[in-house]
Amino acid sequence: MTAVLTTRLDIVGPFDLREIATMGFGHRDERSFDGVMRMAFCLDGDYERQVGVEAEQFGDRLELRVQSAGDPLSDPEVEALRKQVARVVSLDHDGEAFHQLCLADPVLARVHNRAPGFRPALFYSPYEAAVWSIISARRARSQGITLRNRMSELYGAEFELSGIRTSCVPTPSGLQGMESIAGRPEAE
Repeated sequence: MTAVLTTRLDIVGPFDLREIATMGFGHRDERSFDGVMRMAFCLDGDYERQVGVEAEQFGDRLELRVQSAGDPLSDPEVEALRKQVARVVSLDHDGEAFHQLCLADPVLARVHNRAPGFRPALFYSPYEAAVWSIISARRARSQGITLRNRMSELYGAEFELSGIRTSCVPTPSGLQGMESIAGRPEAE
């Protein structure tokens, strides 16, 4: 059974979820945006809890609909999740200060004006970045995305997020129990 909860993050300064959701970094390969950014990841801490998050912007707040694999999240886990999502979409910093910095620099101002409200999107965690660095080494980004998706579908939790099946990378203990996967050399 998947437990569901709703929480929110306040937005300070210019912010556009569309710009962030379609950034296309690392394993993310969104080409379109329907108003919801879908994320599935291992929760900060020991990375043994997997969650699926639907993020949707309403003015100066980001609404998060959260599904957890297994038991409902505890209050400390909800707070960890909120901090983690804020970090991923760069809401953990004062966006107004970033905006003013961009306006003050002629080079940054030109770039900033092309994507108002853009903030850098980050990996879900150092764990996820490490997994991606191994998966993507010596292969094209599209091949890395395919391999990550295959591994996630076979060994990670799966969430239905706003009508789209989204899989999470395996937990660290799940990685230890992984068998071979097509497309992944045995030496890795």
